Amino acid sequence: MRSRYTAFTLGDANYLWQTHHPDFRQGDAPSAFSEDEKNQWKKLQILFSCHLTNGLAGIVEFKAYYQEHDQLNILHERSNFVKSQERWFYTDGEFAPKSLARNAKCPCNSGKKLKQCCKKS
Repeated sequence: MRSRYTAFTLGDANYLWQTHHPDFRQGDAPSAFSEDEKNQWKKLQILFSCHLTNGLAGIVEFKAYYQEHDQLNILHERSNFVKSQERWFYTDGEFAPKSLARNAKCPCNSGKKLKQCCKKS
């Protein structure tokens, strides 16, 4: 997740394309970002991360702060990743997900409460 955020800040569209799982890509490889798109990202805050029990999938919930027209905005997403050939690939995500309470069931489907299972920051 952090490497993809860094790619957004640097405008590295090629890296983002390569780390997006092929089964979930839409269209052709994107062109380079404009200077405005590169410079808008300000901060990444990881709220929650979890490896699923098989170690081949994971979930990361984050908030990415960005500047647009002199206003600070937040992109809040719970992203899904899969591991293939020793590399992590982004598949999809849920925007503005419901908050996870400590006593809620963990989204990794382990059946355990979040506070007893995965890491919440």
